[in-house]
Amino acid sequence: MTMRALWTGVLLLLWVLPAVAQDDPETPVDRSIEWDVPVFESLTEQAFFDIWRFFAVEGERYEVRMLGQDGLAPLVGVRGAAGDVFASSAVTQPDGSPVPTEPNTEAILVFTAPESGELVLIATRYGGAEGDTVGVYRMALTRLDVAAEDDPYVDVEFRCGADLVTSVVVLTVEDADEAEGVVSLTVWSSFPPVLRVGDGQGADGVPTCIRPEPEAVAMLSGGVVPFADGVRAVPDDLALPYEVRFVLPARDISGSLRLTLATPEPRLGYFVARWDGLSLTADDVDELTVRHAPQTKTAPVRVVVQGVSPRLDPAIGVTLDETGITACADWGLRPCALDGWREAEMIYNGVAVRFDRLSAVADLLTGDVAPILVQVGAGNPAVVGEYTVWVLGGMSKE
Repeated sequence: MTMRALWTGVLLLLWVLPAVAQDDPETPVDRSIEWDVPVFESLTEQAFFDIWRFFAVEGERYEVRMLGQDGLAPLVGVRGAAGDVFASSAVTQPDGSPVPTEPNTEAILVFTAPESGELVLIATRYGGAEGDTVGVYRMALTRLDVAAEDDPYVDVEFRCGADLVTSVVVLTVEDADEAEGVVSLTVWSSFPPVLRVGDGQGADGVPTCIRPEPEAVAMLSGGVVPFADGVRAVPDDLALPYEVRFVLPARDISGSLRLTLATPEPRLGYFVARWDGLSLTADDVDELTVRHAPQTKTAPVRVVVQGVSPRLDPAIGVTLDETGITACADWGLRPCALDGWREAEMIYNGVAVRFDRLSAVADLLTGDVAPILVQVGAGNPAVVGEYTVWVLGGMSKE
């Protein structure tokens, strides 16, 4: 039996079986796996392999450990976007024939990601379809090193309590602990939203996973908004029936504040997020990092900065030479490539907010998950004070 033959039966079944997670022990598992979070499953004669998905970054090194128990002879491989298994824990003889794996041992695989995107771990048994061992296993994925200083990894999915949720966008306010008073983020959406605070590990007094408020009432009206694979018209009174809100005193924040918007029901839809509690002081520049999630990176995200303090004229700065980024100052007063949408309104609690006049705006559609740094300053350094950041976008696919 050659190395190629060892995986042939598994790969053929991967093409014909639906990619859905099942609780039936006789159906292969198809789920996501997180860093350093062990998974426990079983393999049977009918379900002799499971698949575990994760988002990899080109050039990064990973380690997978699969411990077989109750008689299972473990074998683990990695499948790339082309559909081939490019790395495996199988050990081969000088003539290319595989060395049999013993039952109740640990299969260890270290590999380097050949590309950025979704990779699939295939947990199976020695021999694959022709193997004869069954049992349970424990498997863990570890990232050994990072390819670049700025970690471009964003979870495709993660756990929010018992629910598996899909990431939509990641928003980070740098040096949020320098704010005064209370910092808050409110999200209205057409899909059920969930907010994860930081990396989800939590700290005293800070919830790690925030769910929607009941009976939220908001709508987006007029003009056109960024959505899906382009910017399209919005009918009057587009309902946003879900609301989720995070509030935390600035004194309880240490350094930056990262919030991940996700949903347990990924589908085409809109979201509107509002950051409050931010302020500019003399000669100050604030930084906001926006990151698309892997499954929504083809959807544009629009950032609007509005002055709250009288006469504050906010300015916005982004990497303008990067493809897919457009920025405008004094949006409602000067010609701008984004003119068609500035008359749109956000209506909540009976109050309508227009996105025009003395507002700075940036449209972000880079097609990847790399961090986009948005800098906020004052157009007139002599006039500073409080401001609000709106982030609008949509899910591009299910």
